[in-house]
Amino acid sequence: MNEATPETDLRLRHRDLLAELGTEALRSRELDPLLNEASRIVAEGMGTQFAKVLEYQSAENNLLVRAGVGWRPGVVGHAVLGADDGSPAGYALKTSEPVISNDLATEQRFRTPALLAEHGIRRAINVIIRGDGTAYGVLEADSPRPGAFLSEDIAFLQAAANLLGVAIERRRREAELEESLQARELLLREADHRIKNSLQLVVSLLSLQRSKLPDSETAAVIDDAIGRVRAVAEAHRALHQSRDLKTISFDQMLRDLCRHTGQLSPSTAIACSAEADLEIDAERAIPLGLIVTELLTNAVRHAYPDGVTGTIEVRAERTPGHLEVSVTDRGGGIDPGATPSRTLGTSIVQALSRQIGLETRTVSAPGLGTAVTLRLPTRVEPASGS
Repeated sequence: MNEATPETDLRLRHRDLLAELGTEALRSRELDPLLNEASRIVAEGMGTQFAKVLEYQSAENNLLVRAGVGWRPGVVGHAVLGADDGSPAGYALKTSEPVISNDLATEQRFRTPALLAEHGIRRAINVIIRGDGTAYGVLEADSPRPGAFLSEDIAFLQAAANLLGVAIERRRREAELEESLQARELLLREADHRIKNSLQLVVSLLSLQRSKLPDSETAAVIDDAIGRVRAVAEAHRALHQSRDLKTISFDQMLRDLCRHTGQLSPSTAIACSAEADLEIDAERAIPLGLIVTELLTNAVRHAYPDGVTGTIEVRAERTPGHLEVSVTDRGGGIDPGATPSRTLGTSIVQALSRQIGLETRTVSAPGLGTAVTLRLPTRVEPASGS
């Protein structure tokens, strides 16, 4: 049975430390804690008191001590070293090669930085931290004790630097993606805001045109158009207020539609009751809002004719697997023997119902009123064959 040698023990220890660093790189969401942990692990693995991560700042052409262990207060986050090849770290950065200097006092290749001299550093080892082809900076271990860093130490230090490079690049890409998503969301919100404002302008223009029409039948047609445009505008308003620009708070949208439609007739009251947080996807919210607007407009116009006062009840609630919306009046009702009307509103309701998979049920009787129930599946079923 082979006995473990000090060299074997060191390699095992290095392996464990690198595994620890890799775990931290996957878990950590912030960069600074990861860099500080990397400094601690490097110092432990190299048996040194000092270690640091140097971030290259191209605009200033220097190296910032971004993280580290062993240094006096005020160094980390503030101290800078030259990025030229006259310093150990700068030399590693410029040559892209690991640098070992076991006696800085007699080193001929570069000067000893003041920061290292201040802390009595006698030897240093540096490797470059590289992301996706771009140098982030330098990972360095420093010791005030005499001795020698060996070429074998480079393998451990470079492995740690490689882990950092991957983690840094991942965070950079995540930051770019987050920035891109935020910009996209801002543009979408601005677009929806502009669409809503444009639709409100159309409503205003139609209302102005309506006020000049002496023909009540033509005015009613304009009122229908106003209601449809306003329904789309309310959907965009709700979408603008959405958290994710994908879902709409239909309960709030429904209350707004009821309020606007109620202005069509002073003798008809609309009682709206909606369960809280009825969120549905925007693609179906707009057609559903248009359908409800058509039903409400039709009820306001025809349920209580000749100035008879009455109430239209609108309810929205969750049922198992569905969002259920009902529009109910206690008006004249529909004669079951009457020929179904073929108005534009009816065609719109039928077409939009098919588009979003809406189930529609109408119950009506003369003198008892009309109740229309809409049932929208809360989960969109995948298309067949997909």
